[in-house]
Amino acid sequence: MNLRGAPRREYTLDFKREALARAAQCGVYAAARELGLAEQTLRNWAQAQRRGTLERAAEVSVERMELSRLRAENARRRMRLPSSRPLQTAPTEAGVVPTPKRTLAHDNKHP
Repeated sequence: MNLRGAPRREYTLDFKREALARAAQCGVYAAARELGLAEQTLRNWAQAQRRGTLERAAEVSVERMELSRLRAENARRRMRLPSSRPLQTAPTEAGVVPTPKRTLAHDNKHP
């Protein structure tokens, strides 16, 4: 996880190579924006490639990469949602879906 609590995204070696090729074509900034990456991530990959350590990194499956992306997206969405208290529900009978209780002051007035 990163400092914001979002899971760390993982990328396949092929994705990293394609991202670096794209950065060589149009520049790091444009490639990073296009791919939804931080510029520093691309710069780190370029440095690892120059050192020869990019290929030695653990291979990540496409499924694991997608899972990582979805976890990061969920974490971002959770951070944007306002916190709310749980909906109060009426007592239930077997097989009956709970109905919300009205809690607003104007709804509690009797006719």
